[in-house]
This record gives sequence, structure tokens and C-alpha cells, in this order.
Amino acid sequence: MERIEHALKNGGSVKAVKRKLWIGKRQMYALRNKEGKITTNMDRIVKIAEEFYRDLYSSRDNHNLNTIKTSSNPDDTLPGMIEEVRKALEGMHRGKAAGEDRVTSDLLKDEGQIVLEKLATLFTRCLLTGKVPESWKNAIIILIHKKGDDKDLKNYRPISLLSVVYKLFTKVIASRVKKTLEFNQSKEQAGFRTGYSTIDHIHTINQVIEKCSEYNQPLYIAFIDYEKAFDSVEISAVMQTLRNQGVDEIYINILEEIYRGSTATIVLYKESNRIPIKKGVRQVDTISPMLFTACLQEVFRSLDWEQLGIRVNGEYLSNLRFADDIALLSNSGDELQLMITELDKESRKVGLKINLQKTKVMYNNLGKSSASR
Repeated sequence: MERIEHALKNGGSVKAVKRKLWIGKRQMYALRNKEGKITTNMDRIVKIAEEFYRDLYSSRDNHNLNTIKTSSNPDDTLPGMIEEVRKALEGMHRGKAAGEDRVTSDLLKDEGQIVLEKLATLFTRCLLTGKVPESWKNAIIILIHKKGDDKDLKNYRPISLLSVVYKLFTKVIASRVKKTLEFNQSKEQAGFRTGYSTIDHIHTINQVIEKCSEYNQPLYIAFIDYEKAFDSVEISAVMQTLRNQGVDEIYINILEEIYRGSTATIVLYKESNRIPIKKGVRQVDTISPMLFTACLQEVFRSLDWEQLGIRVNGEYLSNLRFADDIALLSNSGDELQLMITELDKESRKVGLKINLQKTKVMYNNLGKSSASR
């Protein structure tokens, strides 16, 4: 219990605590720098990784996040908070890796009612003051090799470890704003939504293919790939989206506080310096998919596509989405190209960029005939 109380009060951010706690080491014996030169010097490897992710998470967006607005009575526990924390904690799996404060979900689950009350008090204070422990803003990043050249950082997957207490907090926020964000989503988006499934979209595409074949209509489908979508979306665009969609200001304020000064530490044989995170939603954070899909919905709202796409039951269907996986549909190759161009233009306004090399277009035999003319 003492360990939990220390983490709740101090966020576990003091260096002395971090030195005593095992965070984990990952070996990387050689790495290629920007100039293509390979180094085996361990300190230099850490520096190359730090510079790579510093560039990745930098932003050209000049919009500053809003100044914190505070509320009164920070010691009052919001009605129902204890029960909300209990429900959120019950939904957390055991055995998951902890953040730098080393507090695990197992530890929280085993402490019972007393920790629920302390968490509820902490979360209420965070919401009403608009402040969170500084260590909540830092992510520990472990690099896992995917495939290909193991000396190229692009072939590594960054795995983020966030404070479990922090993730519990945003899980509570997510449950509160879910209804508002769901209301603003269109039927084309099936990602991370109750009652929706990627299977539904696959079935729809299969039906479209069959109907176009049956009625001798050309069909073009573009499968859009964004470059590092979740890591690229601009935070200011996300926050403006939340305001546009009617999310209560108290939750926007606390999210702006979380992302203001957000950092990451790369762990190899030693820790890198803290890297400022200027864009992207946080990995392994319950609320992140909701933030991303809400922002993407704003992109599609800005497109004048009411008369574009294919007609299904008297209505136009221009796209199907599962989070950042997008399929654009049309009966015309020229129209599809226009849609890709317009989507890329609007997407760039929120920090997203279509990867044209990985974006693929599929068409049926009638579409192929049209394309060959």
C-alpha cells in the first residue's frame, strides 16, 4: 500500500525510485545513423534512437494548447467516481507491464476498497484542478524488431509503457465522453465502437462487388494507408475536434494538460533523455482510438461527397472505415482519383498523410475495361 500511496502522491517520477526499480533493458548491438553509417558504440546507439524519435514526434503545428481552467472544491469526490474507478479497474487485465512508477494492475486489484477511495480522490482532484502528476506524461518506450534489417530503426516497433494509474484515469474519462463522441460518428466508421465490427464492412464490400457484377457496373475501391496515422495526428486538431463535437470542457482541459509537455524515454541498455512528444495520440491508452477516430470524422465531414461514391439503396456510399483503415468506393476511376486527392488534402490539415506507395486500388473487370481505354 505504501508503494501505491507514494506513486499516487509523487507519480513515481523521482530518479532515485527509478534507479531502484527494474524497468527492463533491450539489446541493440548495431544501428545505422541518418547518413547510413553503422555504429556499435552503445552510447551512440541510444543517441541515434533518441534523435530518430525526436524527429518522428516533432510537429510543425504552431497552435498552442489552451491555458488550464480550474474548478473549485478540488477535495470533493465527484458523484459516482468510486464506482467508475471500480468498473474501470475490473476491466483491466492482470499481468500487464507497468509504467515507470512500477504500479501494476495486479497491485491495484489486490488492495481493495481503500485504493479505490484514494484513486477516486486523486482522479477528482485532477479533473477539478486541471493538473496531473508529471510522470503520467512520460512513456517508457521499448523497441521490438519486426522484420528486415535490424540496423534500421524503421524496422522496430515502439512499445509504450504508461502508468497503470494514468491508464485507469483515462479509462474513466473515456467512459464519460464515449456517448458524445459516438453520437458524432457516422455509420461508415466501425472502429472501436460498440455494436460495430470489421466483419460488417467486409460483408458490405462483398455485397457491393456482387451487385456491381450483377448489374454490369464498374467498381473501383481504394484501400487508403496513412503514414504512422496514430503517431502523426496533430494534438491541437484533436482538441478542436472535441470542442466541435460537444465534449465537456473539463475533459478537454485535462487532456490538454496531459498532452502539454508529454514525453517519452527510450530504454535500450540505458535510458535516453526525455523526448518531447508534440504530435500523435498515446499508444496503449484506452481513450486514444476514440480521439483519433473523432478527428478523422472531422476530416470526412469537411469533404463534399454527398453525390460521390456508389449508390446503395438510393443513397451514396463513398467510404467504409475501421479506425485508420479506409476503403473509398466509386463507379469511376476519375472520381476515385479525385476522392483520394481531396482526402489527402483535408487529412494533411490535421497532420495525416496518405502513403501513396502502400495505398492500393482494386477494380472489377468493367473497371479494368474503363481503365484501359
